[in-house]
Amino acid sequence: MQLVSGRPVSALRAVDAPNQFDVVIVQHEFDVYGGPDGEDVLDVLATVEKPVITVLHTVLAAPAPHKRQVLQRIIDASGAVVVLSRAAVLSLIDSYQSTRTASASSRREQRRPAPYSPARTPPTTRRPC
Repeated sequence: MQLVSGRPVSALRAVDAPNQFDVVIVQHEFDVYGGPDGEDVLDVLATVEKPVITVLHTVLAAPAPHKRQVLQRIIDASGAVVVLSRAAVLSLIDSYQSTRTASASSRREQRRPAPYSPARTPPTTRRPC
């Protein structure tokens, strides 16, 4: 199901669809959804009865007041918020006082595991008691 910007029929269909699933994942980017600052998505979120996970692709450190209000309402409607960098986590905490944040760091920020070496001792296996 997709919410297509500028198409009211899309919003009407989108209202019923999310509750058919176990969880709703919202992919948020500014100006993707219709209405001023994408506020059309709020009507859909208001009808969702399932848990909502929102992925924020951009977190503005100093958004305009209405953009801040719309994003705050999206965050408030979400059980969990995923962002794409540690900087975005800090912006959410500072600008939106959100503590419902999980950071999914970019590939550049991920630490790579050490390569396997036969000389390394393998981890011990725990046995159930």
